[in-house]
Amino acid sequence: MDATPGLLPPLPAGPAPDLHTALPMAGVTGRVIVVTGAARGIGRAVAQACARAGAQVERVDRRGPEL
Repeated sequence: MDATPGLLPPLPAGPAPDLHTALPMAGVTGRVIVVTGAARGIGRAVAQACARAGAQVERVDRRGPEL
């Protein structure tokens, strides 16, 4: 299957991959990353994965108390 330019290839069938191992996190150690929508769902998972990879994560969400 040819990939459309600018789009990521489809994920394989099966259980969802762990974001910590699925996202390329090389080079985030010591960097400041701002994640919007970090109170729930994908934003929360991305914020956690970046923090585990060594980034300083600033979380932002309109649901401030849930952060």
